[in-house]
Amino acid sequence: MQSSNSLQMKIEVLEKLLAEYESNDPLQITKKWRIKVFEELVRNKQQQITHSIEVKRFKEEERRLRVREQEVRNSLEGAHQQVSQLNSEILRLQKDLQISQQKAKSAGQQGVSATVLMSVQSNMSDQIERSTRVLALIETYYHRLTFALSKIKTIKMLHNREKNSLKARLSEEMQETKKLREDILKAKLSEVELEAKNRENLLLKNELELLKEQIKITEIKFKSEINGIIENHKAEISKIHDDYKAMIEDKHKQSEFKDIENKQKGDIIYELQQKIKEYQENTEILKGNIIEKDNIIIELNNSITAIENSTQKTKNDLESECNDKISKFQNEIKALEEEIKYKNDEIIAKNQDCDNLQQQIIEEVEKEKEFHQSKITKLEQQCRELRRDRDILFQTLNEKKSTFSIETQTDVPKTYTPVRKTPPPQLSEKIEDLEVLSKELLDFQDEFNE
Repeated sequence: MQSSNSLQMKIEVLEKLLAEYESNDPLQITKKWRIKVFEELVRNKQQQITHSIEVKRFKEEERRLRVREQEVRNSLEGAHQQVSQLNSEILRLQKDLQISQQKAKSAGQQGVSATVLMSVQSNMSDQIERSTRVLALIETYYHRLTFALSKIKTIKMLHNREKNSLKARLSEEMQETKKLREDILKAKLSEVELEAKNRENLLLKNELELLKEQIKITEIKFKSEINGIIENHKAEISKIHDDYKAMIEDKHKQSEFKDIENKQKGDIIYELQQKIKEYQENTEILKGNIIEKDNIIIELNNSITAIENSTQKTKNDLESECNDKISKFQNEIKALEEEIKYKNDEIIAKNQDCDNLQQQIIEEVEKEKEFHQSKITKLEQQCRELRRDRDILFQTLNEKKSTFSIETQTDVPKTYTPVRKTPPPQLSEKIEDLEVLSKELLDFQDEFNE
């Protein structure tokens, strides 16, 4: 009876453990964690690919902007130098003009021709006006370059802002990957716990098998004991029958035998009835216990098979779901790679177009610079020619002044007649050339403004 109670307690403990195992179901939990981890890894891979493309694009744009900024700075420095040279040239011409005006005034007091001085003054004023126009053109070019430089600075500022935002996003993704690693460690720990529970289940199954074997052994033992009791009773009955037959043969003791026989027979029958009754009760109890234990064992086997079937079904479902998701993610990754390749080709084509456009702009700027430089050199050459003509005029004025002083010393009354009432033909041609050049510069300024 004690063995049957211990077996009953062990069976109840096994039922509780199986119920806890069914409620927890760690295999399904680990499968869900694995699916979640795989999805997070795929999402992080996609974000890394897009971020690498954006970082590459921003680096190329930053490099192109730096090159453009350096070119603009170089052009600004050249424009500064040209402006400083022209300013110095204007100041020098203004000083020469003031000197020439003073000399013209002194010469006018001595009776020098005013027409020559007026022509020189008009030529000098035209030259100053043209140089101021060229200076204005260069200043407009300088302002445009400064505007381009400010635009480049704003683009650079926006680029730095975008770069900082990308860094912040990268740090957030690093934190997410850290959390994901922690989740992976938790999943691994849950797998270890699952393996431990599987080992416990195996031990419980082994204990259940041992209990079944013990039940079989007890059944065999009870059956052998019952058979031995029956055989002993049969032997006693046969012995009594033999004694009875021997006593019947003995006629002298027949009456005594009858009394003894009746007495012993009644005692033996009563004892046998009691033993048979007790045996029947024990057999009924054992049969009830055996039937109950067989039912419990059958229920446990059914629950174990149901658990195995459910776990196998969930395992197959999860494997099929994982395979579907893996194939889906692989197709998405392939589509993303193709899209990235197409976008890279588009970016390369756009970069080539931008480089070609930038090269065309640089060539146009160089051409404009060369054109301006040629115009400036022409103006400088014409200024030098005008200064030479001015020196010639001053020399003629000095000669006239000396002749006029000689005539006044001899006290011969002579009226002064200017030699040249009109400027020389070379000077008039140069003035016409300067006017044509100024018109061309004005036309060029209008085109440049458009």
